[in-house]
Amino acid sequence: MINMLILMLAFTAVRAQTITYSSPDEEDIRTNNFEIIGKLNGKVIVYKNSHNYGFFNLYNADMHIDSKRQVPNLPTDLAAVNFVAYPDGFLMFYQYQKRNTLYIKLLKFNQNAEPVGNVTDLDTCECDWNAKDNKTYKILVSENKQQIMAFKITKLDNKDYRYKSILLNKDCVVQHKSTGNINITAKNEFFSEFLLDNDGNLSALWETGTVQNDNISSVTIMEKRANEDTLSLCPVDMSKMYLDDVKLKVDNVNHHYLVTSFYSKQKRGNVDGLFFYLCDTRTLKTIFSNTTVFSTELRNDARGENGVKDAFNDYYLKNIVFNQTGGFLILSESEYTSSRSNGIYNRWDNMNNSMYLNNYPYSYNPLYAPYPGSNNMISRYFSDNIVLFSFDDKGSIIWSNTIRKVQYDDINEKSISYGLVNTGEELHFLYNLHERGSVLLTHASVTTDGKLLYNNSPMKSLDQGYDFLPRLAKQVGRKQIIVPCLYGNVTCFAKIEF
Repeated sequence: MINMLILMLAFTAVRAQTITYSSPDEEDIRTNNFEIIGKLNGKVIVYKNSHNYGFFNLYNADMHIDSKRQVPNLPTDLAAVNFVAYPDGFLMFYQYQKRNTLYIKLLKFNQNAEPVGNVTDLDTCECDWNAKDNKTYKILVSENKQQIMAFKITKLDNKDYRYKSILLNKDCVVQHKSTGNINITAKNEFFSEFLLDNDGNLSALWETGTVQNDNISSVTIMEKRANEDTLSLCPVDMSKMYLDDVKLKVDNVNHHYLVTSFYSKQKRGNVDGLFFYLCDTRTLKTIFSNTTVFSTELRNDARGENGVKDAFNDYYLKNIVFNQTGGFLILSESEYTSSRSNGIYNRWDNMNNSMYLNNYPYSYNPLYAPYPGSNNMISRYFSDNIVLFSFDDKGSIIWSNTIRKVQYDDINEKSISYGLVNTGEELHFLYNLHERGSVLLTHASVTTDGKLLYNNSPMKSLDQGYDFLPRLAKQVGRKQIIVPCLYGNVTCFAKIEF
């Protein structure tokens, strides 16, 4: 009787989900770039750019276009565009080059996507657009959105880099400007994982690889305090492990830096477990360094088509979420590709980088295009199981669980992987699965204590003709997410409520 009641409650919960589709707009061809800004004043705002024409679509509660607003005096051939949304409006940072000068500018908008005030010139710098190492500014936003930083690092030669930062508050008032040089000593050193904490402090990872690009030999946390111009360094104790795809996360509540990565005990060996390093953001003193070795039971649960020993070789870290007590949740997903020439790629063929997401700094693609182009060397993209790990504040595992799925696409990776909704009580995962010749948007959720609900349950109210792109979705409310989708040759959007 109890089991029947649980099934009835689960069925009712799935039935309670609603999907509202936007009407296909013939201007929104699939080659358009777009970014979902958020939900302001009851309207979902989406920025779109087509043939150097930038505009906002405002969707009402029924996902009908309420109005369209063009971005005034927007330059052509933009190099980068970034948005920061607030309850009463949003900020637009845009960059473009004119001759040998790169410009970065800022424009404020209200809840109705109407400009507020004039364009603000943040900075200019000389650059050679044809240079290999020329990069745009990276826009960093703190977790509470009270701090914003425009950051740029330029390679001067094989050993010297120059950085420049502009720190602003949420009102776009400049708080501090910094410039400085960084000297590297090894050829294979690089920087990644640039973050801004709630106090305006900049942090990043300074990593050293090998000539063969198959191992991280050292990792250092690099920090620049908000009102200082000097850099502080915190070497990470790796204890002679082989790391890959190293992640950095800031715990703003407990003032911690967390460095984590899958690790192997042997060079180009199978993944043995997860590595953790925690230090204090205020003192950069080590709190602990720890590892979790994956058990045979966990490997069997996660392995998919792989064997037990190489069960985690295709997994990459996707999300890290802290709780109030300093514990954290890690989400990982299996990703790999097949090639016409070399067969299946593994993580060692794509060192220090997730298979589909470029984690190196300054890889500009904040705007999403459903079909940006295909890689002729790749014949199929795969995205399989999701494994979740919950850890306490000492890095000891509390629970783990696996969402089983098999996804593939022969065009690109946009239709595979998942979209995520965090309601506080549950994590909801949305992903596409092939079912009897059709591709259906599917749902699973995990509770805070690790229980898996609605595993691989098809969403209700799925209209024929809509192909969902959950990887590009954005949560806009506590139980609401906007998912881009394709209707024939047109890009549209679906609002899903839980």
